[in-house]
Amino acid sequence: SLTRRRLGAVHRDARPRTLVAEAPGVSVVVPKFHGQWTGARASVLVGSYRLGFGQRLTLDTTGLPTPEGFLPDDVVRAPGNVERWCFLGEGACAPEEREAEVTPDFQWDEGFRGVVGTVRGPVGTDAEVSVTGFGSYQSRSLLSHALVERTSCEGARDGCRAPAVWLGGKGAPVGRVVSRSLPGVFHEWAGGGHATLAWTPRKQLGATAWGARPVWSVEGAALDFRSTAGYPAGGGFGAVGLDAAWGLGPVDLFVEAARSFDVAPGGGGGFAVLQRTVVADPSKELEVSLRAYGRGFANPYTGAMSGPDELEGSRARNEVGARVRYLHRLEDAWRLRGEVDAWTLPSDGAAVGSAGTVHLRGSARVDWRAHALFQPSLWGEYRDKDVGVAGDCFDVTGEEPCAGSRLRVTARVKVELHDAVSVAAQYAHARVDDPVNAGVREDAQAVVETQVRPCEAVRLRGRAVWKDEDLATRHRLEQSFRASLDASWSAGDAVTTRARYAWVLDLKDARGARTPPDAPRHLFALEVETRF
Repeated sequence: SLTRRRLGAVHRDARPRTLVAEAPGVSVVVPKFHGQWTGARASVLVGSYRLGFGQRLTLDTTGLPTPEGFLPDDVVRAPGNVERWCFLGEGACAPEEREAEVTPDFQWDEGFRGVVGTVRGPVGTDAEVSVTGFGSYQSRSLLSHALVERTSCEGARDGCRAPAVWLGGKGAPVGRVVSRSLPGVFHEWAGGGHATLAWTPRKQLGATAWGARPVWSVEGAALDFRSTAGYPAGGGFGAVGLDAAWGLGPVDLFVEAARSFDVAPGGGGGFAVLQRTVVADPSKELEVSLRAYGRGFANPYTGAMSGPDELEGSRARNEVGARVRYLHRLEDAWRLRGEVDAWTLPSDGAAVGSAGTVHLRGSARVDWRAHALFQPSLWGEYRDKDVGVAGDCFDVTGEEPCAGSRLRVTARVKVELHDAVSVAAQYAHARVDDPVNAGVREDAQAVVETQVRPCEAVRLRGRAVWKDEDLATRHRLEQSFRASLDASWSAGDAVTTRARYAWVLDLKDARGARTPPDAPRHLFALEVETRF
């Protein structure tokens, strides 16, 4: 990937005792690569990969609902919008430079990088064993405010402070770097494995263990993770776990228990358990999930289900909850889906006094697919951040307890004029608890999209989106209109070309707005992907 906005190497300036990051420049980076061999009983991958096992509690970086081992990691995301040219603190950039915008670099997740392999073989006449082992050495980036300088913690009354990061390099402007990732600020050694003993695909036992250790790359600086970084501070960390699955007839049971380990001050790890029950037949499915995560379960590589709230950068932590999902299909015309998820915090979370807070979210959707020319859908979503307590700060996050709710209802109609032509229209309306406008805010969004496929190799898509956050005002939150056109062409399996154009309007009223509305934007992207 060709980068222009990526900061350079970070070093410590001993005289002012600050960190210095080299100014961005044009460079070529190889973020992902892999080579894989697969045989009848074994497979090996060298390069970038993702992996996960069991119920995703002990280890999962795949994001899949039911991971089964490792897979190549080759995801590199194209930029979807522009960003401010200036990323330095106040006073470092001229007013016109601070308002200037540029296209950001391509983005990617820094997963595991190294070697991973799986070996399978029979055990007796009615079972099979599968063993996976992995090793990884990855240079990882971290936001500047997610760091602490341990020497600043000694005798500090206001806690550990994030070290100041200044921009360096010949001809670079003088200023403090704000909200930027510092590339390669630490290197992570990681390794572990998983073993599964399976009698049938629905009856199996498994065990997972892994460990990791960060090595800081900035010489002369006593760096560590801040509490919100998502990694346990102090040194190495890891987790071990056991999982099992059993199925008979329409019923399947899944369970996984894990124990995390770390050397963070006041930490040391914690326990977690997750259980799922699925009852299914060809037309309907019911899933009931139970979970309990201890406050000390600081596992940065868990992918287990959880609420959206975080504790020290981790979501699957300090939570006891239950989730029910239901899916029902009726005569290939109706499709009903529903979900209810409730959880509570057994101990104080990010906000003091939040122990015992009950959260609730639910959704329901109905789709009708009997006729191609009329396919309506209706769904609703509800979220309550503190059940039984009235509040007006749903969108607020911080160190104080905050209560509020949001109700969103969406209606959509799709028309298939031809096998290759479809048109859809959608409208959503939301009611959000908000400290302005007597505690209630009304949001709205409308979408119209068209898809055309004139031939197997060509796809065209047009989309228009109008969005208004807070219908009562024109200057406080987002009011925008975005129209886009997307065209793709595939030359067999070897080459795929995709062009995108977007026209973006900021509809916010300049009168009374804290920041002036953005000028109209014309965004264009061209992607050419080859496979060989």
